[in-house]
Amino acid sequence: MGVVSLKVGDRVAYHGMPMGAYAEARVLPESRLIKLPDGLSEHVMGGTMLRGLTAHMLLHSVRVVQPGDWILVHAAGGGLGQLVTRWAKRIGAGVIGTVGSESKRAQAEAAGADAVFLHGQADWVARARAVADGVGVHLAIDGIGGAMLTRTLDAVRPFGMVASIGQPAGPIPPVRVEDLGGSRALALMRPSVIAYANDPDCYRRGCSDLLAALQSGLTNPIGAAYPLRDAGQAHADLEAGRTTGSVILTVSA
Repeated sequence: MGVVSLKVGDRVAYHGMPMGAYAEARVLPESRLIKLPDGLSEHVMGGTMLRGLTAHMLLHSVRVVQPGDWILVHAAGGGLGQLVTRWAKRIGAGVIGTVGSESKRAQAEAAGADAVFLHGQADWVARARAVADGVGVHLAIDGIGGAMLTRTLDAVRPFGMVASIGQPAGPIPPVRVEDLGGSRALALMRPSVIAYANDPDCYRRGCSDLLAALQSGLTNPIGAAYPLRDAGQAHADLEAGRTTGSVILTVSA
C-alpha cells in the first residue's frame, strides 16, 4: 500500500538491507527499489548493483577522484577490480592493478589498467610508485587484507588515501596511528557499502550515477552465471579463484 513510484511489472534492482537475496521473491520498502531503464538487463544489474555502488563509494566519496589521479587496485582481475578500473578510467584517472597470477593479468589489462603487477613479487611497491609519478598513488584500494595492507601503505603518496575493503587473505595486523603520520601523512579508511546504501542521499546519488554510467558505456561483463540451486558451487568457485568478472545466480522464469 502507498507505493507511488512503481507499478506491477516494473523491472527493479536493489542493494543493502534487509538481507536475503538468495530467494525467488522478496518484500522490500519502495525506497530501496531502483527502477531499471530500458536497455539494461536484469543479468547486468544483478551482477552490478553491489560492485557498482562499491565503486561509486570508492571513487566519489572515499576520494573524489579527479582526472590525472593515480589509483592502485588490488585483485584487479576480479569483478570489483575490473569495474573500479573501468570507471576510474572514464573519469580520467590512471590505474595500476595487482593480480595474484599471470592468468588474471589479461582481465585487468582488458579493463584498462595502465600497469599490472603480480602482488606476490617483492618489487611491486617500488614499481607502482615509479609508474605513479615516482611518488605513489592518490588512492589505494585493498580488498585482500592480511599483510597486504602494510605493504600498500608504502605505495601511496603523502596525503593519499588507503581504503581497506576486505580481508580474504586473513586478519590485518594492527596499524598504529603513528605509522600513518610523519612523512607519510596518509589517511586510512574502512568504508562499508552497506552503510553507504543505508544513507538515503548516498544511495539515490550512487544508483543514479551508476545507471547513467552504464547507459553511457560503462561495462561490467558477467563472468559466470549459476542456477540458484547451485549457489554452493558458485561460492566454492569464487573462494578457489576459478572465476573472473561478476558472478550471478539466476532463477527460472
